[in-house]
Amino acid sequence: MITRFDSKLIKELTNEQLIQNARSIANTVGPAEGASEKYSFIPTLNVVNLLRDDGWMPVKVQEARTRLPNTMGFQLHMVSFTKPSLIESDKRFNLVLYNSHDRGSAFQLRGGIYRLVCSNGMVIGKDYMSFSHRHLNFEMEKFLESSRILSQGLLKIADKVEDWTKIKLEKPEQLDFAYAAHNMIYGEREEYPVLHPTLLTPRRAEDSGNDLWSVYNVIQENVTKGGLNAMRSNGRRMKTKPIRDIIRDKEINEGLWNMAETMEEWKTAA
Repeated sequence: MITRFDSKLIKELTNEQLIQNARSIANTVGPAEGASEKYSFIPTLNVVNLLRDDGWMPVKVQEARTRLPNTMGFQLHMVSFTKPSLIESDKRFNLVLYNSHDRGSAFQLRGGIYRLVCSNGMVIGKDYMSFSHRHLNFEMEKFLESSRILSQGLLKIADKVEDWTKIKLEKPEQLDFAYAAHNMIYGEREEYPVLHPTLLTPRRAEDSGNDLWSVYNVIQENVTKGGLNAMRSNGRRMKTKPIRDIIRDKEINEGLWNMAETMEEWKTAA
């Protein structure tokens, strides 16, 4: 792991930059109308500062889009954090915080991975890599304890990633993975813009390997970033769209991670 601060690897965001890109994290007026009297209102920025004081550096922020006046300023938002001790040469491991004040989300903590080569973020879909703290009777110390457990868990994930680089997938196995991912996204729809083998198209030479980590990364990037050549039902050419919705992005990332783990279990048991 890299244990020194390097601004090329970590571009820490100030509170001003966070607020500029997601004003809802600075909400101090309270929760949206209809919240229980037992609701413990804690501005997300307070939690950001708590994590910052504990050594976490905020590196990304995103806010859900909304056109509803009653949810404006209360909507779901996400902040990613990392530490210099959680950075390798080609990736960094993140703590991802989700919250809203519209009664739609508790304070959630997830583990994540960010690949430096492609500026692509992933959310880890493991139960032990996720914690949820309700707004009712929210306890700061328990929240911090969760973040510290996640920090240790991310070191174990680094070992898992290394294991995945050693698991080789035959072409039919790669296609099975792509088919499962395709089905998760498009379900039983009769029309969809791309066929599942297209999800296996690498975007750079270093991702052309047949190991589980490479195959997972190729599928994940193609699904979440979009940009694949596709065809509409009327015959017009198009490109698939990136996943921009916070909830949808989290669900897809967690689903793909779980698929990769299932493939790992199947391969190591064979």
